[in-house]
Amino acid sequence: MARLSFLALAASVLAGTVAASCPKPLIIDSDFGSFDDDPLALGLANIFQLWGEAEILAVVISTDYKLAAPAVDAIDTFYKHPDIPIAINKPLSDATQTAEYATPYGDYITGLTYDFPEDVRTGYNTTTPLALYRKYLSEAADKSVTIVLIGNTINLYALMESPADSYSPLSGIELIRAKVAELAVQAAANGKSYNLYSEKPLDAEFVVDNWPADVPLTYIGSNIGGNVRFGARLTTELDLSVNPVAYTFNHSVGYNLSYKTWDATAMYYAVRGLDDVYAFNFTKGHDVADANATTSWLNNGYNSSENGVVFAANGIGNATFAARLEEILLWQPGDAIPASLTKNTQCSTSMPSGVASSVAASTVVASSGVASASGVAVATGVTSVAGAATATGAATATGGASTATVSVVPVSSAVKATTLFGSKIVAALVAAFVLFN
Repeated sequence: MARLSFLALAASVLAGTVAASCPKPLIIDSDFGSFDDDPLALGLANIFQLWGEAEILAVVISTDYKLAAPAVDAIDTFYKHPDIPIAINKPLSDATQTAEYATPYGDYITGLTYDFPEDVRTGYNTTTPLALYRKYLSEAADKSVTIVLIGNTINLYALMESPADSYSPLSGIELIRAKVAELAVQAAANGKSYNLYSEKPLDAEFVVDNWPADVPLTYIGSNIGGNVRFGARLTTELDLSVNPVAYTFNHSVGYNLSYKTWDATAMYYAVRGLDDVYAFNFTKGHDVADANATTSWLNNGYNSSENGVVFAANGIGNATFAARLEEILLWQPGDAIPASLTKNTQCSTSMPSGVASSVAASTVVASSGVASASGVAVATGVTSVAGAATATGAATATGGASTATVSVVPVSSAVKATTLFGSKIVAALVAAFVLFN
């Protein structure tokens, strides 16, 4: 039993499941306030956190609305995450949305602030986005944080230009290279994108042109979210006075209507990767931007870590994807987690078909047929659901004609931290296995 425990842990290191990226740490950078898609994306992130797939480290806001921060807190609070740090730049305005979009889209941040539970009250009660960026990046495990940019680039520009401070001796660029696993941007790799040109396009030019070449950057273009339309069921099936995401969609878009969902599609990629939805669009090259923040992909053979996504030719397609996103957002705290919505994820609980799991359960998932050095099959997908201190159950792995019961050992933070040296860990674990054998 002890010997198989070592093998299970070694295999899980090889599979990348014993790491700080599971659940995946997120910093969300949002222009919260004008559109329906930011609340949708924030709702998805909170749900993914409850399902054990993500951990929201902080939400930084790039608009200047006084009520944007408490409105964000109202959504976080509904999903049982009232203490997620939020920041917005000062000074703040009394505006509640961008003036040019006030006619087609209704104000929702006022209602979120005054009609839903939250305790931020005003953006003046928050710190600065730069402070949160530097604090939570400095405290994170190396190469672990995914930044989800679903707003403009002013906060990211400030981070990239920041010097060493009390949070870290590293400059902003150095901090990004050390701590960021990926930047997922809701923008196009080719052409004009609202999130890049809407506010200080020169900041966007700097971010695109100077993003560290060794840190993955992925674009999820407006052509994706523009073709993924949903939302009607949120307004007709959920209580608009209780669910803040449904409330915002109703006030922004309207009752029993569906609409484009740009930021939600970017958030899905940020947490779940390509999954059965996306495919990468480029093989080699990198992106550049001009002074108007118009981007151009250069297919120059440069082997960068930048890319963009398209709908996969053999993927589920935009209509099915829209239905999936809406189904996820129909889920509310206290509901059982539908197995069909978590079956494609690495970090969430895997349950038999038709059986829903509880968020509070300390369930483990194991996969079969992975052979160890000694020919014994071991589990490769040992995970715990967020909220459980340790995974203390048993998983079953099958190899050949026999079935082996694998004891799941708790994974300490020290082990998680050392996954950066995965091959050394595996070697040590194999050596320990030999000793115990």
